[in-house]
Amino acid sequence: MTVDSYTLSLLFLYFFVYSVLGWCCEVAFCSIPAGHFINRGFLNGPYCPIYGTGALIVVATLQPYIHEPSAVFIIGMVSTSIVEYISSWLMEVTFHARWWDYSQNMFNLHGRVCLMNSTLFGIMTLVVIYIVHPVVSGLFAAMTHATTVLCAEIIGSLMILDLIVSTGEAHNFQNKVNRVSELATTVTQDAKVKGIDTKGELIRHLSNTRTLTLEKIEEAKAHAESAQHHVDAFTRSVRENSAFRRYSHRRLSGAFPTMSKVGDPAAHNLYRAALMRDHHYHKLVKRQSKISRKDARHPSGRK
Repeated sequence: MTVDSYTLSLLFLYFFVYSVLGWCCEVAFCSIPAGHFINRGFLNGPYCPIYGTGALIVVATLQPYIHEPSAVFIIGMVSTSIVEYISSWLMEVTFHARWWDYSQNMFNLHGRVCLMNSTLFGIMTLVVIYIVHPVVSGLFAAMTHATTVLCAEIIGSLMILDLIVSTGEAHNFQNKVNRVSELATTVTQDAKVKGIDTKGELIRHLSNTRTLTLEKIEEAKAHAESAQHHVDAFTRSVRENSAFRRYSHRRLSGAFPTMSKVGDPAAHNLYRAALMRDHHYHKLVKRQSKISRKDARHPSGRK
């Protein structure tokens, strides 16, 4: 075992811990206002590497400025914002989609970073440097070299596997969005006389899950000329057969609510609405199935 392997393993564990802590902050920041759990981040696991990268940079570079909090704040704010900007650009180039967009926020740069988030990053840098990192480094200092390297190897292997699976699912998600965009054009052309002549109208109909009942779906199938029929036919045409893929696509859609396809901003909203409608439909089917089984057990009446 070499010193180099130990040092690299220690840095990786710092990266992992701060990725997890960043994920926790993201989940709390988004889930509490929404009132339900939102699994944030590109990867399936409970970590956001962008936070781990930013934290590793500030931990490695800001020690000379430890007695100058204002310098720590400014350098941390700028360096982490650069990480976020580069990450946004790389993901857009790779997947042809804008995964987050701060264009509606004041003082933003190309919608990739904004002053509010950058200020929060600066505050988080202060917390990490003066409060969190002394504790984390102390805990890792108590670990043996062998344990440090072993933990890094195991966690690294799992994260690489997660990266491979998540990247594949992200590409599949984007391919499905492309198909959804093409299908939506066809559906709106066929349904113009029913009041669905734009993708925006189709999104509105898809999002209106109050009209989603098993009875109305069957009625729509029997009356193929209805607008509801076109909406439900569109939902069925984009439905994924794989339960994991349905979950994965819903997770990505929920984790990045402002995601938009380059050249067709409405495409992701279409697929997001179709995913939620399909999810509600499956819940209806399960509920109906439970009622049917219960009635079959007690044919004389419910007990």
